[in-house]
Amino acid sequence: MPQKHAFGLWKAYNSKLLNLQAFPLLCFDEDENTLHNKMDEVFAELGLKSLSDERFFSTELKHHKVINSPMPSDLQDIYTQLQLIAR
Repeated sequence: MPQKHAFGLWKAYNSKLLNLQAFPLLCFDEDENTLHNKMDEVFAELGLKSLSDERFFSTELKHHKVINSPMPSDLQDIYTQLQLIAR
C-alpha cells in the first residue's frame, strides 16, 4: 500500500477514535507483561474477569518496519494525543 494511502487511513481511523473516547484505550507499543497488566486493570474497572488463561499477545505480530523519515506533523499530533489518553 502506498505510504500516502496508509497515512490517510491511519489518520481517518485515529481521528475518529480520539473523538469517541467512550472506552479505555490501550497502547500496543508496550511489552507483553505491561500490556497484560494494563488489560487486567481495565477488566477490573469494567467488572470483567481477567483473561489470564487466554492471552493473545504475540511478539510475531510486531513486524512493522521503522520509517527513517519523520511522521507528518498532523499524524504526530494525533499520535501524541492518543498516547496521552492511553493507559
